[in-house]
Amino acid sequence: MKYKAEYHFEGHFGMNYLNPGDVVELANGKRFRVLWTKKHGEELVYNTDTIGIIYARELKRIG
Repeated sequence: MKYKAEYHFEGHFGMNYLNPGDVVELANGKRFRVLWTKKHGEELVYNTDTIGIIYARELKRIG
């Protein structure tokens, strides 16, 4: 699947439905592919192929 999103460091949005292999295009034109997902306490984290590990709450869907 492909998604468009904004990335906000320490944001509180919650794009918490991505799966490994999904591609996300950020508002600034950068892209990343989700490598794996994991629960970290109460939160979901994603490992990505270009920006490292991010929290689901830091992504806001824009399209």
